[in-house]
Amino acid sequence: MSAPVWLFAIYGIRAQQQTRNNKPSVEIMKKKLIAVVTLAVAFNITSHSAEFVITTTDDGVIRTSATTTRMFSPAINSPQNPNNNVFLFNSENIVIESLCSSISPNKPQSYINTMLGLAGVSVPTDRTSNPAAWYVIPPNGLQWFDGYTTTFKSWLGSPYLTNSATANDNGSRFVVSVCGTNDVSRYSCMIYSSLTNLAPVTFPIGTNTSNGQEIPFNANYVGISVGSDGILESYPSAIAGGWVQNGDDTVLVTNQLPSQSTYNWFYRFGATVVINATSIADFKSVQDQFATTNQWITATLMRDGVIVASRTVSMSMAFVQVSLDGNYGMKMVITGGQQNMTYKVQTTPSLSDPIAWKSFDDNLSLSPGEPYDIGTTNTAQFYRAVLVAP
Repeated sequence: MSAPVWLFAIYGIRAQQQTRNNKPSVEIMKKKLIAVVTLAVAFNITSHSAEFVITTTDDGVIRTSATTTRMFSPAINSPQNPNNNVFLFNSENIVIESLCSSISPNKPQSYINTMLGLAGVSVPTDRTSNPAAWYVIPPNGLQWFDGYTTTFKSWLGSPYLTNSATANDNGSRFVVSVCGTNDVSRYSCMIYSSLTNLAPVTFPIGTNTSNGQEIPFNANYVGISVGSDGILESYPSAIAGGWVQNGDDTVLVTNQLPSQSTYNWFYRFGATVVINATSIADFKSVQDQFATTNQWITATLMRDGVIVASRTVSMSMAFVQVSLDGNYGMKMVITGGQQNMTYKVQTTPSLSDPIAWKSFDDNLSLSPGEPYDIGTTNTAQFYRAVLVAP
Protein backbone atom coordinates (compact mmCIF):
# COMPACT_ATOMS: atom_id res chain seq x y z
CA MET A 1 0.00 0.00 0.00
CA SER A 2 1.34 3.38 -0.92
CA ALA A 3 1.59 6.22 1.54
CA PRO A 4 -1.54 8.26 2.27
CA VAL A 5 -1.95 11.41 0.23
CA TRP A 6 -3.08 14.79 1.54
CA LEU A 7 -3.89 17.27 -1.22
CA PHE A 8 -4.59 20.87 -0.28
CA ALA A 9 -5.71 23.90 -2.16
CA ILE A 10 -5.22 22.71 -5.69
CA TYR A 11 -7.01 25.70 -7.18
CA GLY A 12 -10.26 25.61 -5.41
CA ILE A 13 -9.58 23.75 -2.23
CA ARG A 14 -11.19 20.43 -1.64
CA ALA A 15 -12.94 20.36 1.66
CA GLN A 16 -15.35 17.94 3.03
CA GLN A 17 -18.05 18.32 5.47
CA GLN A 18 -19.34 16.29 8.27
CA THR A 19 -21.96 16.62 10.86
CA ARG A 20 -20.69 17.65 14.20
CA ASN A 21 -22.19 16.04 17.19
CA ASN A 22 -18.75 15.62 18.65
CA LYS A 23 -18.19 15.52 22.34
CA PRO A 24 -15.24 17.43 23.75
CA SER A 25 -13.59 14.42 25.34
CA VAL A 26 -13.80 10.64 25.41
CA GLU A 27 -17.34 10.00 26.43
CA ILE A 28 -19.94 7.32 26.46
CA MET A 29 -23.06 8.65 24.86
CA LYS A 30 -26.27 6.80 25.51
CA LYS A 31 -29.39 7.24 23.51
CA LYS A 32 -32.68 5.41 23.65
CA LEU A 33 -34.01 3.71 20.60
CA ILE A 34 -37.54 2.37 20.63
CA ALA A 35 -37.85 -0.58 18.26
CA VAL A 36 -41.00 -1.20 16.29
CA VAL A 37 -43.60 -3.74 17.38
CA THR A 38 -41.69 -6.99 17.17
CA LEU A 39 -38.13 -5.86 17.78
CA ALA A 40 -36.27 -6.73 20.92
CA VAL A 41 -34.23 -4.96 23.55
CA ALA A 42 -30.80 -3.94 22.34
CA PHE A 43 -27.68 -3.23 24.34
CA ASN A 44 -24.53 -2.11 22.64
CA ILE A 45 -21.95 -3.27 25.14
CA THR A 46 -18.87 -2.53 23.12
CA SER A 47 -18.17 -0.21 20.26
CA HIS A 48 -18.35 -3.15 17.87
CA SER A 49 -21.40 -5.08 18.92
CA ALA A 50 -25.09 -4.66 19.53
CA GLU A 51 -27.46 -7.04 21.24
CA PHE A 52 -31.19 -7.56 21.02
CA VAL A 53 -33.11 -9.64 23.54
CA ILE A 54 -36.66 -10.83 23.06
CA THR A 55 -38.75 -10.71 26.20
CA THR A 56 -42.27 -12.09 26.48
CA THR A 57 -44.92 -11.75 29.16
CA ASP A 58 -47.60 -14.20 30.20
CA ASP A 59 -49.87 -12.94 27.44
CA GLY A 60 -47.24 -13.88 24.87
CA VAL A 61 -46.79 -10.33 23.59
CA ILE A 62 -43.24 -9.31 22.70
CA ARG A 63 -42.29 -6.16 24.60
CA THR A 64 -39.70 -3.93 22.99
CA SER A 65 -37.30 -1.18 23.92
CA ALA A 66 -33.69 -0.54 23.14
CA THR A 67 -30.70 1.20 24.62
CA THR A 68 -27.52 1.78 22.67
CA THR A 69 -24.16 2.95 23.90
CA ARG A 70 -21.73 4.75 21.65
CA MET A 71 -18.12 5.51 22.34
CA PHE A 72 -16.91 8.58 20.53
CA SER A 73 -13.36 9.45 19.61
CA PRO A 74 -11.33 11.77 21.83
CA ALA A 75 -12.50 15.00 20.24
CA ILE A 76 -10.87 18.19 21.38
CA ASN A 77 -12.52 20.56 23.79
CA SER A 78 -13.98 23.05 21.37
CA PRO A 79 -17.04 25.19 20.70
CA GLN A 80 -19.73 23.35 18.77
CA ASN A 81 -21.73 24.81 15.92
CA PRO A 82 -25.34 23.82 15.22
CA ASN A 83 -25.65 20.29 13.90
CA ASN A 84 -26.26 20.94 10.21
CA ASN A 85 -24.46 20.39 6.96
CA VAL A 86 -25.42 23.65 5.29
CA PHE A 87 -23.09 26.61 5.38
CA LEU A 88 -25.29 29.46 6.55
CA PHE A 89 -24.25 32.93 5.46
CA ASN A 90 -22.22 34.76 8.11
CA SER A 91 -21.26 31.53 9.88
CA GLU A 92 -18.10 29.55 10.59
CA ASN A 93 -18.42 25.86 9.91
CA ILE A 94 -16.61 22.68 8.89
CA VAL A 95 -17.95 19.43 7.42
CA ILE A 96 -16.55 16.03 6.36
CA GLU A 97 -17.72 14.38 3.15
CA SER A 98 -16.95 11.28 1.13
CA LEU A 99 -16.92 12.18 -2.55
CA CYS A 100 -15.82 10.55 -5.78
CA SER A 101 -12.11 10.35 -6.49
CA SER A 102 -10.09 13.11 -8.14
CA ILE A 103 -9.73 10.95 -11.25
CA SER A 104 -13.46 10.26 -11.54
CA PRO A 105 -15.29 11.40 -14.69
CA ASN A 106 -17.97 12.59 -12.25
CA LYS A 107 -15.63 15.03 -10.50
CA PRO A 108 -16.84 18.23 -12.25
CA GLN A 109 -20.47 17.55 -11.32
CA SER A 110 -19.39 16.51 -7.83
CA TYR A 111 -17.83 19.96 -7.33
CA ILE A 112 -21.03 21.65 -8.47
CA ASN A 113 -23.25 19.46 -6.26
CA THR A 114 -21.02 20.03 -3.24
CA MET A 115 -20.83 23.82 -3.57
CA LEU A 116 -24.60 24.06 -4.12
CA GLY A 117 -25.38 21.59 -1.34
CA LEU A 118 -23.19 23.45 1.14
CA ALA A 119 -25.14 26.61 0.29
CA GLY A 120 -28.48 24.92 0.98
CA VAL A 121 -29.62 23.94 -2.53
CA SER A 122 -31.27 20.54 -2.97
CA VAL A 123 -28.78 18.29 -4.78
CA PRO A 124 -28.31 14.52 -5.25
CA THR A 125 -27.12 12.89 -2.03
CA ASP A 126 -27.56 9.18 -2.80
CA ARG A 127 -24.15 7.94 -3.82
CA THR A 128 -25.29 4.35 -4.37
CA SER A 129 -26.14 5.04 -8.00
CA ASN A 130 -24.71 8.54 -8.43
CA PRO A 131 -20.95 8.97 -7.87
CA ALA A 132 -21.37 12.76 -8.25
CA ALA A 133 -23.68 12.87 -5.22
CA TRP A 134 -22.86 15.16 -2.31
CA TYR A 135 -22.43 12.66 0.52
CA VAL A 136 -21.90 14.05 4.01
CA ILE A 137 -20.66 11.34 6.38
CA PRO A 138 -23.07 10.99 9.32
CA PRO A 139 -21.60 11.35 12.84
CA ASN A 140 -21.86 7.57 13.32
CA GLY A 141 -21.62 6.50 9.71
CA LEU A 142 -17.96 6.23 8.75
CA GLN A 143 -17.40 3.36 6.30
CA TRP A 144 -14.03 1.69 5.79
CA PHE A 145 -13.98 2.66 2.08
CA ASP A 146 -15.00 6.33 2.46
CA GLY A 147 -11.51 7.65 1.77
CA TYR A 148 -10.16 4.89 -0.49
CA THR A 149 -9.06 5.87 -4.00
CA THR A 150 -8.13 2.88 -6.15
CA THR A 151 -6.00 2.41 -9.24
CA PHE A 152 -8.61 -0.11 -10.41
CA LYS A 153 -12.33 0.40 -10.94
CA SER A 154 -14.30 0.31 -7.71
CA TRP A 155 -17.21 1.95 -5.94
CA LEU A 156 -18.29 1.79 -2.29
CA GLY A 157 -15.56 -0.69 -1.50
CA SER A 158 -16.44 -3.15 -4.22
CA PRO A 159 -14.53 -3.87 -7.45
CA TYR A 160 -17.52 -5.82 -8.74
CA LEU A 161 -19.65 -3.08 -10.22
CA THR A 162 -23.06 -3.81 -11.69
CA ASN A 163 -24.38 -0.26 -11.97
CA SER A 164 -23.36 1.40 -15.22
CA ALA A 165 -23.33 4.82 -13.52
CA THR A 166 -20.48 3.75 -11.24
CA ALA A 167 -18.58 1.50 -13.64
CA ASN A 168 -15.88 4.06 -14.44
CA ASP A 169 -15.10 5.20 -10.91
CA ASN A 170 -12.06 4.60 -8.76
CA GLY A 171 -13.36 4.76 -5.25
CA SER A 172 -13.77 7.75 -2.98
CA ARG A 173 -11.87 10.42 -1.05
CA PHE A 174 -12.44 12.37 2.14
CA VAL A 175 -13.11 16.06 1.62
CA VAL A 176 -13.18 18.68 4.40
CA SER A 177 -15.06 21.89 3.54
CA VAL A 178 -15.04 25.11 5.54
CA CYS A 179 -16.62 28.56 5.73
CA GLY A 180 -15.68 31.70 7.66
CA THR A 181 -16.62 35.29 8.41
CA ASN A 182 -13.19 36.89 8.68
CA ASP A 183 -10.08 37.34 6.57
CA VAL A 184 -9.31 33.88 5.20
CA SER A 185 -5.64 34.32 6.13
CA ARG A 186 -6.67 34.02 9.79
CA TYR A 187 -8.01 30.48 9.31
CA SER A 188 -6.33 27.10 9.41
CA CYS A 189 -7.57 23.53 9.51
CA MET A 190 -6.39 20.47 11.41
CA ILE A 191 -7.34 16.91 10.45
CA TYR A 192 -6.43 13.84 12.48
CA SER A 193 -7.72 10.29 12.75
CA SER A 194 -7.47 6.99 14.57
CA LEU A 195 -6.57 5.38 11.24
CA THR A 196 -2.86 4.68 10.99
CA ASN A 197 -3.08 5.30 7.23
CA LEU A 198 -3.86 8.98 7.81
CA ALA A 199 -1.19 11.09 9.47
CA PRO A 200 -2.36 14.28 11.29
CA VAL A 201 -1.95 17.50 9.38
CA THR A 202 -2.50 21.25 9.89
CA PHE A 203 -2.63 23.70 7.00
CA PRO A 204 -3.73 27.28 6.19
CA ILE A 205 -7.10 27.61 4.46
CA GLY A 206 -6.12 30.28 1.95
CA THR A 207 -2.73 29.04 0.78
CA ASN A 208 -1.72 26.42 -1.75
CA THR A 209 0.48 24.12 0.31
CA SER A 210 2.36 22.90 -2.76
CA ASN A 211 3.83 26.33 -3.62
CA GLY A 212 2.88 28.67 -0.75
CA GLN A 213 0.87 30.93 -3.05
CA GLU A 214 -2.38 32.64 -2.10
CA ILE A 215 -5.39 30.97 -3.69
CA PRO A 216 -7.76 33.26 -5.62
CA PHE A 217 -11.53 32.99 -5.34
CA ASN A 218 -13.12 30.68 -7.90
CA ALA A 219 -16.22 28.56 -8.45
CA ASN A 220 -15.12 26.19 -5.67
CA TYR A 221 -13.97 28.95 -3.30
CA VAL A 222 -16.58 31.68 -3.08
CA GLY A 223 -16.32 35.08 -1.40
CA ILE A 224 -19.37 37.28 -0.89
CA SER A 225 -19.70 40.98 -0.05
CA VAL A 226 -23.22 42.14 0.81
CA GLY A 227 -22.58 45.76 -0.15
CA SER A 228 -23.61 48.93 1.64
CA ASP A 229 -27.14 47.76 2.52
CA GLY A 230 -25.79 44.83 4.54
CA ILE A 231 -28.35 42.44 3.02
CA LEU A 232 -27.52 39.21 1.20
CA GLU A 233 -29.45 39.45 -2.06
CA SER A 234 -27.45 36.94 -4.10
CA TYR A 235 -28.34 33.24 -4.08
CA PRO A 236 -27.05 29.85 -5.22
CA SER A 237 -28.90 28.34 -8.18
CA ALA A 238 -28.99 24.78 -9.46
CA ILE A 239 -30.07 26.14 -12.85
CA ALA A 240 -27.08 28.49 -13.03
CA GLY A 241 -24.79 25.87 -11.51
CA GLY A 242 -23.48 28.37 -8.96
CA TRP A 243 -24.16 31.75 -7.37
CA VAL A 244 -26.34 34.43 -8.99
CA GLN A 245 -25.22 37.96 -8.09
CA ASN A 246 -28.02 40.35 -7.12
CA GLY A 247 -28.54 43.84 -5.70
CA ASP A 248 -25.40 45.60 -4.54
CA ASP A 249 -23.73 42.31 -3.58
CA THR A 250 -20.42 41.20 -5.02
CA VAL A 251 -19.89 37.47 -5.52
CA LEU A 252 -16.19 36.67 -5.93
CA VAL A 253 -15.64 33.63 -8.17
CA THR A 254 -13.32 34.88 -10.93
CA ASN A 255 -9.75 34.77 -9.64
CA GLN A 256 -9.89 37.73 -7.24
CA LEU A 257 -7.25 37.43 -4.54
CA PRO A 258 -8.76 37.53 -1.03
CA SER A 259 -5.95 39.81 0.17
CA GLN A 260 -7.04 42.39 -2.40
CA SER A 261 -10.81 41.95 -2.02
CA THR A 262 -13.56 43.01 0.35
CA TYR A 263 -15.87 40.21 1.48
CA ASN A 264 -18.11 39.38 4.43
CA TRP A 265 -18.08 35.61 4.09
CA PHE A 266 -16.33 32.84 2.23
CA TYR A 267 -16.72 29.11 1.84
CA ARG A 268 -14.71 26.57 -0.03
CA PHE A 269 -14.43 23.03 -1.25
CA GLY A 270 -11.45 22.28 0.91
CA ALA A 271 -8.88 19.58 1.56
CA THR A 272 -8.80 16.16 -0.04
CA VAL A 273 -7.63 13.27 2.12
CA VAL A 274 -6.85 10.01 0.33
CA ILE A 275 -5.80 6.47 1.17
CA ASN A 276 -4.44 4.87 -2.00
CA ALA A 277 -5.09 1.27 -2.98
CA THR A 278 -3.27 -0.37 -5.86
CA SER A 279 -4.89 -3.78 -5.37
CA ILE A 280 -7.88 -5.34 -3.64
CA ALA A 281 -5.43 -6.77 -1.11
CA ASP A 282 -4.73 -3.20 0.05
CA PHE A 283 -8.29 -3.03 1.40
CA LYS A 284 -7.29 -5.37 4.21
CA SER A 285 -5.08 -2.80 5.95
CA VAL A 286 -8.02 -0.50 6.68
CA GLN A 287 -10.62 -3.25 7.11
CA ASP A 288 -8.49 -4.85 9.84
CA GLN A 289 -8.44 -1.56 11.74
CA PHE A 290 -12.22 -1.28 11.58
CA ALA A 291 -12.56 -4.86 12.81
CA THR A 292 -10.22 -4.19 15.73
CA THR A 293 -11.57 -0.99 17.27
CA ASN A 294 -13.79 2.01 16.70
CA GLN A 295 -12.33 4.30 14.00
CA TRP A 296 -12.90 8.04 13.65
CA ILE A 297 -11.79 11.21 11.89
CA THR A 298 -11.83 14.70 13.39
CA ALA A 299 -11.52 17.98 11.49
CA THR A 300 -11.28 21.36 13.21
CA LEU A 301 -11.44 24.91 11.89
CA MET A 302 -9.27 27.45 13.71
CA ARG A 303 -9.23 31.23 13.57
CA ASP A 304 -6.03 32.81 14.93
CA GLY A 305 -5.23 29.42 16.48
CA VAL A 306 -8.54 29.19 18.37
CA ILE A 307 -10.97 26.41 17.41
CA VAL A 308 -14.24 27.83 16.09
CA ALA A 309 -15.77 24.65 14.62
CA SER A 310 -15.12 20.94 14.89
CA ARG A 311 -16.56 17.73 13.47
CA THR A 312 -15.91 14.09 14.24
CA VAL A 313 -17.23 11.11 12.32
CA SER A 314 -17.18 7.68 13.90
CA MET A 315 -17.57 4.28 12.27
CA SER A 316 -21.02 2.87 11.60
CA MET A 317 -21.88 0.18 14.15
CA ALA A 318 -23.86 -3.00 13.53
CA PHE A 319 -27.09 -3.95 15.30
CA VAL A 320 -28.77 -7.34 15.36
CA GLN A 321 -32.46 -6.91 14.70
CA VAL A 322 -34.69 -9.85 15.60
CA SER A 323 -38.35 -9.93 14.61
CA LEU A 324 -41.26 -12.23 13.91
CA ASP A 325 -41.64 -13.44 10.36
CA GLY A 326 -45.02 -14.12 8.77
CA ASN A 327 -45.21 -17.71 10.05
CA TYR A 328 -44.56 -17.04 13.75
CA GLY A 329 -40.92 -17.93 13.36
CA MET A 330 -38.04 -15.55 14.05
CA LYS A 331 -35.82 -13.68 11.62
CA MET A 332 -32.59 -11.80 12.27
CA VAL A 333 -30.87 -9.18 10.17
CA ILE A 334 -27.84 -7.00 10.80
CA THR A 335 -28.54 -3.31 10.33
CA GLY A 336 -25.99 -0.52 10.04
CA GLY A 337 -22.42 -1.71 10.26
CA GLN A 338 -19.72 -1.86 7.62
CA GLN A 339 -20.73 -2.51 4.04
CA ASN A 340 -19.03 -5.31 2.12
CA MET A 341 -17.76 -6.88 5.34
CA THR A 342 -19.12 -9.81 7.31
CA TYR A 343 -20.23 -10.37 10.89
CA LYS A 344 -20.50 -13.36 13.19
CA VAL A 345 -23.49 -13.56 15.51
CA GLN A 346 -23.05 -14.41 19.18
CA THR A 347 -25.60 -15.10 21.89
CA THR A 348 -25.67 -15.19 25.67
CA PRO A 349 -28.38 -16.06 28.23
CA SER A 350 -27.20 -13.31 30.57
CA LEU A 351 -25.54 -9.94 30.17
CA SER A 352 -24.15 -10.17 33.69
CA ASP A 353 -21.58 -12.77 32.64
CA PRO A 354 -19.09 -11.19 30.19
CA ILE A 355 -17.56 -14.54 29.22
CA ALA A 356 -20.86 -16.26 28.49
CA TRP A 357 -21.00 -15.12 24.86
CA LYS A 358 -21.00 -18.07 22.43
CA SER A 359 -21.25 -18.38 18.69
CA PHE A 360 -24.84 -18.60 17.47
CA ASP A 361 -23.69 -20.70 14.50
CA ASP A 362 -20.02 -21.27 13.66
CA ASN A 363 -20.87 -21.57 9.97
CA LEU A 364 -22.98 -18.42 9.80
CA SER A 365 -21.54 -15.16 8.47
CA LEU A 366 -23.89 -12.28 7.64
CA SER A 367 -23.47 -9.04 5.78
CA PRO A 368 -25.54 -5.98 6.72
CA GLY A 369 -29.07 -6.26 5.34
CA GLU A 370 -28.88 -10.02 4.75
CA PRO A 371 -31.84 -11.74 6.55
CA TYR A 372 -31.49 -15.09 8.28
CA ASP A 373 -34.29 -17.37 9.51
CA ILE A 374 -33.62 -18.56 13.06
CA GLY A 375 -36.85 -20.53 13.48
CA THR A 376 -38.52 -20.50 16.88
CA THR A 377 -35.57 -21.41 19.13
CA ASN A 378 -33.19 -19.26 21.17
CA THR A 379 -35.80 -16.54 21.50
CA ALA A 380 -34.90 -15.70 25.09
CA GLN A 381 -31.25 -14.79 24.48
CA PHE A 382 -29.16 -11.73 23.79
CA TYR A 383 -27.61 -11.36 20.33
CA ARG A 384 -24.68 -9.34 19.11
CA ALA A 385 -22.83 -8.91 15.82
CA VAL A 386 -19.05 -9.11 15.83
CA LEU A 387 -17.15 -7.71 12.85
CA VAL A 388 -14.86 -10.31 11.25
CA ALA A 389 -11.44 -9.26 10.03
CA PRO A 390 -10.95 -10.23 6.37
